[in-house]
Amino acid sequence: MLDLTDENIIHTYEIVLNELEHYANEMLQKPRIILGTKLDLPGTKDVLEQFRNENRDEIVIGVSSFSSEGLEEVKASFYTMVQSHARGGNTGVSDYTEPEDAP
Repeated sequence: MLDLTDENIIHTYEIVLNELEHYANEMLQKPRIILGTKLDLPGTKDVLEQFRNENRDEIVIGVSSFSSEGLEEVKASFYTMVQSHARGGNTGVSDYTEPEDAP
């Protein structure tokens, strides 16, 4: 989860990846969904799009706990990831498709 109001969101994400590399390297090899939080605040949709453009190999979803925006997409994305894993896929971004049958 990344705070979309963080002025240095790219740097913050790099710090998270660096920490994973040093303390839980195996986690870097696993598929992940990155959540950008506080999507209801002004300017965060632009930050989300910029972050997505700079991280095209990642699944990035904007969410707001205040307005519930993006929460259905999070549920559907996790559902798709679990289904892909159950079918033997690597559940990475290359396997990701927009969920059609998610609950």
